[in-house]
Amino acid sequence: MSEAKPLIEEPNEETDQVVDPVSVSAEKQEDVSDDEAESRTEADDGSKATGESLFAPLVSAVKRHPAYESTLKVLYWEDTVKSGLIFGIGNFFFFLITYGEYTIVTLVSYLLLALLLVCFGYSKFVTFRGGQNPFAERLKNIDFSISRETLTEHVECVYAAWEALRAISRKIFYCSDLALTGKAAASFWVMSVIGNWFSGVILLYSCFLVFFIWPRVYQEKKAEIDAAAQKVMAVVKTQLAVVLEKLPMDKILGKKKKKE
Repeated sequence: MSEAKPLIEEPNEETDQVVDPVSVSAEKQEDVSDDEAESRTEADDGSKATGESLFAPLVSAVKRHPAYESTLKVLYWEDTVKSGLIFGIGNFFFFLITYGEYTIVTLVSYLLLALLLVCFGYSKFVTFRGGQNPFAERLKNIDFSISRETLTEHVECVYAAWEALRAISRKIFYCSDLALTGKAAASFWVMSVIGNWFSGVILLYSCFLVFFIWPRVYQEKKAEIDAAAQKVMAVVKTQLAVVLEKLPMDKILGKKKKKE
């Protein structure tokens, strides 16, 4: 006679495993959160690399310009006489435009006319005392012509800057880089608000003051300014991280979640 089989079979530990649905859902959520974190990290790294590579041609074109080094010397006040003279003329122009109700064209015309009168009076004064024209000898050996190489160098720098700006504009307005497009939209909105608060002359004068004051101040107070900037950037990154956590970055970037 054959042995009777037991009514209740003992579970085989190797083949039969109990699956807990709660643990499975928790593992899936962990996988999804890991995928979203990876997508956010890749998006941040990609945006940083894209931003650096995007503006690199423009910065390179500006640095290649022949007037770049001389402009830096003026802005950093390495030549105090030249920097002070340009800064004083700029402030005087702003005073006349704001309170004298002059236009830029009128001021430039009056400045050239005053320079012409000074040169004419000085030359006539020297010749009246029996001397020769003082400008004849000084300007005798000066060549006012522009060489082809100098003109080509200027044109190439301007063309490189134009191409870099065109590439940036295409990425912004074609919406190929959503992060860059969002930053541009925020910048345009801030500019519109500032434009409603101040006039064009005030904004132009503010830029003039920043260009002449900020480089020298930053050079002397670099450590303090960098420390304050790091604190501000830490706060901004914290708030930005809170906002990014609420955004479905995997859907925005068009990435599919990993399936195991």
